[in-house]
Amino acid sequence: MSKELIEVAKQALQYLKEGSSNKPHFIKHAEATIKKAEKANSSRQKTINAASDLLCAVGDKEITKMIKLIAAVKNEREFIDYVGGVIVWEKIEMGFTCESFLEHINYHKEDF
Repeated sequence: MSKELIEVAKQALQYLKEGSSNKPHFIKHAEATIKKAEKANSSRQKTINAASDLLCAVGDKEITKMIKLIAAVKNEREFIDYVGGVIVWEKIEMGFTCESFLEHINYHKEDF
């Protein structure tokens, strides 16, 4: 869930709390969903930041695309340098297999 969507959910939650039809089960569910989304967003961003130090890309969208390409490789022992659409910094060429890269950036499938 994007930061913008989390903010909209927070505003909706505030509206629920202030409204005359205070429904505790909706409020509880909304609070749990927001908390889970914030945690996932934080974990996802840390992974993207770690990957951006190793991959040649501009912006989170491009980094995310490369992470997904690496995660989709069937042979985990393949070097990330050989994954189509992935460009690595010269200093780390032949330094990471797909598996070791995903471990290094603390990749969790559910975050992507």
